[in-house]
Amino acid sequence: MTLRETQLDDLLRTHGVERGNAENVKVGVKAAYMQSGDRVEFEPAGVTVIAGANNCGKSTMLRELNEQLLGGGNLRRIVGGLERTMEGDVADFGDWLIKHAQFFLDVNQPQGAQFQRFGQSVLVSGFLFPNPATYGQTEFNKESLSGFFVKYLPAGQRDIHPAQQKGTVLMPSTEPLQLLSERKDLMDELNAITFKILKKRLHLDDLNPQLFLRVGRPTVPRPERQYEDPTAYQLDVESLPLLSEQGDGMRSLLNILIPLVTATYPVLIIDEPEAFLHPPQAFAWAKCWGRSRQTNAHS
Repeated sequence: MTLRETQLDDLLRTHGVERGNAENVKVGVKAAYMQSGDRVEFEPAGVTVIAGANNCGKSTMLRELNEQLLGGGNLRRIVGGLERTMEGDVADFGDWLIKHAQFFLDVNQPQGAQFQRFGQSVLVSGFLFPNPATYGQTEFNKESLSGFFVKYLPAGQRDIHPAQQKGTVLMPSTEPLQLLSERKDLMDELNAITFKILKKRLHLDDLNPQLFLRVGRPTVPRPERQYEDPTAYQLDVESLPLLSEQGDGMRSLLNILIPLVTATYPVLIIDEPEAFLHPPQAFAWAKCWGRSRQTNAHS
């Protein structure tokens, strides 16, 4: 059990609440109800493909799906409603977040304890136990946590951004690049798929406060001990081009592959995953697509 989990358990115990089980959490989309009256069903896991002619509303449908999952989108041209999966009780979602999100607790102000992930935040008070400000009369809506679980990738917006190193090794990996820096198996898998499609290999530049993905392999061995001089290695690494400076096709592909391989989001909505790819690369990408561990909707 990590320090963060111990802190959360102590906080819950103070309020007479038991920890849940993250394994019980399942998040997804069961079906969407169209304004036309049609019902579109989604697979409980894997990939759902939305196909159709140009300008028939595929992108609008995906955008409205994302908006409704996140609790917004008043103007609904295509999607009238949706049926989502949010299995697990509130305590289970709390356990999922302690394993996948940042947990902040000031022992002098425990009422301000909160989870943060990808720009989303939720106070523990009013979520896992009643908020004293509401006199204990609160019913937490699990659907308000959708922002922690859903990622939407619009067509044409596929930039590769660097990530900050974790503050301490005890913190969970909340960014895909942080997870790649800790999991060699995931980095190897990402490299294998990238090489199969684009015949390029990637390198994670991870000796500095910011994490970058670069294209190519360094020729200087990585320092293995704390006091070894990393200068030659780092100069060699920085001679490799940044992934963010590559062409639209490569950046678009990797912007999809990274969250897929790292499984950072249970629900991934992708518009035009083949955008910017030449036909051979798009075909190879489609063959690799089936290895997804998530529920996905894309056009």
